[in-house]
Amino acid sequence: MTKYAIKAKSVKLPPSLVDLAALIDRIAENGDKFQDTRIPCELFYVTTSGNYGKRAQQELQVTTAIDRIRGLGIYSESLQLNTHGHEALAAKLKERHGPQNIRFNFEKRQTIPATERVDEAYIGLLSGTEMMKLLTDESGSIRAGIFDDNVRLDLGSHNPVNTRIAGTLQSDDREHFPFLNNGLTIIATSLRGSGDRFFISGYQVVNGGQTSHQLVRWAASESVKARPDLLSELWIPVKIVSSDDVGVRTSVAIATNLQTPIGSTDIQASSQMAKDVEEYFNQSGVGGLRYLRQNQHASLDFPRTRIVTTPELNRAVAATLFGESFRAIGAPKELEAENSFVWDEYPVEAYYYASWILYRVDRFFARTSDSTTLKAAKYHIAMMVSALIMPRLVPIFEIPDIETARGRLKAAKSGY
Repeated sequence: MTKYAIKAKSVKLPPSLVDLAALIDRIAENGDKFQDTRIPCELFYVTTSGNYGKRAQQELQVTTAIDRIRGLGIYSESLQLNTHGHEALAAKLKERHGPQNIRFNFEKRQTIPATERVDEAYIGLLSGTEMMKLLTDESGSIRAGIFDDNVRLDLGSHNPVNTRIAGTLQSDDREHFPFLNNGLTIIATSLRGSGDRFFISGYQVVNGGQTSHQLVRWAASESVKARPDLLSELWIPVKIVSSDDVGVRTSVAIATNLQTPIGSTDIQASSQMAKDVEEYFNQSGVGGLRYLRQNQHASLDFPRTRIVTTPELNRAVAATLFGESFRAIGAPKELEAENSFVWDEYPVEAYYYASWILYRVDRFFARTSDSTTLKAAKYHIAMMVSALIMPRLVPIFEIPDIETARGRLKAAKSGY
């Protein structure tokens, strides 16, 4: 990658690594803006052997490769190789599903009767101190991945609801927080308790993401640092459910968020299919598209013209995969229903195919003086383009029963 960054196309790289090479090149070009003229770098050697793979550090091909990297002279002089054996790999795999064995005290709780799909569940209050153990790691940063099943990312401190949450935390009325806030709903794959002491693993905050971020911001404030007792005196409503059933995780995420004002497209975006589509889009490289599955406050690090939202994706799928361009234009809200035909177990490539056609149509007419006039007709144009380049979709366009059309598309092979 570094050789590619120094001299483009000097070696053959897959698209995903080309993106990283471009990033290295950009950092190198702006080296004068950093205090350290060398690029910080961590190297990992991954192996399925035991002993954390440390024996690999002595192998000739490994030591030679490290010497070559050091010889480039652009990475930090303290460059070291980290090795991961099968035990470390297993731990990393578990981390993908949430933090592991986090200890916390849950004194004020009431048991919720378990069911066939729920192992155990509790509702109660957690002190701010104990809540921080669940939300942040040892460095005080928010734990990675605990909001992956939430329908929203952090909407920022200036969001009206978040401003009110922060205002309560900073005021003398914080003792009323349990009455003013719905709290958090946490889904875990494992929950073990002995008395008031619990260990939780593989958990997700499926509701209460905005509250969580405001709590973390407040906990890091100077007022709390000066008086840590403020955190221990704060009580936060919480519901913790332990289940290894994926369906329970999804249904709880949707049901708890229906109690707050979220849009129908937020519910669509919380499905596993939407997550798979997002991942597929992310693999399309710098010249591809991105699916903005979750609402977010932070600025986008990708050109807006290449960002596809859920409403846009709905209309693209309806027009190019089902020939329903009239719905895309005249009845887009119908496509946002939870059971809409645009979201099903179709090939993930099909969603990218639909979005790419609409993107190309948009970009083509954006360069013309008739772009405003043609904007309303772009879904008709996208439908015709799809029929021309993928004739095997035409029979699906002609099926009058939408449920039959869904079945045909689900049965289609990958290769869009």
